[in-house]
Amino acid sequence: MGSTSLLRKEIPINFIQITKPEVVMPGVPIQMQIRQQDLLQGEPDKIPFLCVRGIKEYHDHPAHSGDSWFLHRNNGEGTLHYILDILYKHSIPNIPAFSVNLTPVISFQQQIAIKQ
Repeated sequence: MGSTSLLRKEIPINFIQITKPEVVMPGVPIQMQIRQQDLLQGEPDKIPFLCVRGIKEYHDHPAHSGDSWFLHRNNGEGTLHYILDILYKHSIPNIPAFSVNLTPVISFQQQIAIKQ
């Protein structure tokens, strides 16, 4: 029995990281200066990875070639606790509200008296 991994397209959630600008440009709406990035990266038909320091796939990616994984692995980044904390911080607190829709079903049982 082989292991089954989810592809990126099969994961319906985004782990959005919001990065504020170091310097706010006056006259430009703040919404245009804030950068949002999904921490779960990968092509739709491939196994995704977390684009976070301490995660080996992050450091193996060409965009982060100057940031060695060995610099981060002994300071807590990449541990299970750290990864779960990142997943929580960038998912659950970003849900502003939830709603529950209930559909009541009313049924009646009618008894018919048979006269003899």
